Order: sequence, then structure tokens, then C-alpha cells
Amino acid sequence: MTRLSGMFLIGAVVCAGFATPAISEDFNGGYVGASIGIGTDPVATNSGRDWSVSTFAGYNYRFNDVLVASGEIEADYNPESVWGYEVFTGKLRGRAGYVVSDTLMIYGRTGTGYMAGVDFGDGDGFIWDFGAGVEFEIHDHLSMRGDVGYIKPLGDGLNEQTNFRLGVLTNF
Repeated sequence: MTRLSGMFLIGAVVCAGFATPAISEDFNGGYVGASIGIGTDPVATNSGRDWSVSTFAGYNYRFNDVLVASGEIEADYNPESVWGYEVFTGKLRGRAGYVVSDTLMIYGRTGTGYMAGVDFGDGDGFIWDFGAGVEFEIHDHLSMRGDVGYIKPLGDGLNEQTNFRLGVLTNF
């Protein structure tokens, strides 16, 4: 886990190094994007690590100079999850952000989703998802973000998973 945290931190620092002043609406309005992630579960039945790709869309509403609220949907594909299954996940979540500068926002997020392709035993496919991240506007209408998330299956028999993700998005 320390190695994955280090890789995430290096990616965030690299993104910050390329951040330039943005001409866009500074974390206000719609957005679409894609991300790639690494997941980990130290007590998993396979290697304890996996990877996934995601697409997402949402809308940021900037209340004032520093506060942003967002609604977001995400579709995620994981070819071999830490649970040993090919998994498709749909998520609906909210984000609350704090704008540190014209090009940098930190945020927390929480939501729910449904996973298809997993044997939940006595439960269903619903999950709880929460995390935190940073988003950098790197150019006019173009941002990068990195976050750490936690997925808790609400059914019996599956362990929690921690995900580290890097993504790119366009703002409109």
C-alpha cells in the first residue's frame, strides 16, 4: 500500500507541476472525463491488486470564491477485480470542493453504486463509495485529477477495496 500511495503522490506532484493558469470557468459548469485506477485489498483471494478504467460526467456549481458542490455519474470496468471477478460498476455521487487557487481544488466525495459480475452471496450488488482528491486545471477547459477512494460492498462476503486513480477531464 505504501508503494501505491507513493505512486499516487508522485502523479499528483507531476500534475501540479504542469498546472498553468486556466481561462475556463474555474470549477463551474459541466464536465466529462476518463480515468485509470489501481485497486488494492490485502486480504483478497487473488494478487490483492487490480486495475480499472472509468468514464464520468458531472456538473460543478461554484457557490462563491472557494466552495464548489458537484453531482457526478461514473461507469467503471475492472477486468479482474480483487474479488476475482470481471466487474462493471455504475456510481452516483456528490462532491464538495474547496478552491485553493484559480487552478487547484481539493475535494471529498461520497455516493453509492451497483456492481454487476460479482457473487455477493446473501447480499446484492450495492456499494458505498467515498474518497478525497485534487483537481488541477492545466489548460483552457482541460483538467487532471487524482483521488483515493474506498469501496465498501453492502452485501456479505466481500472485503473493502481502496482505489488510487488519475484522470483527465474537459470542462464546458
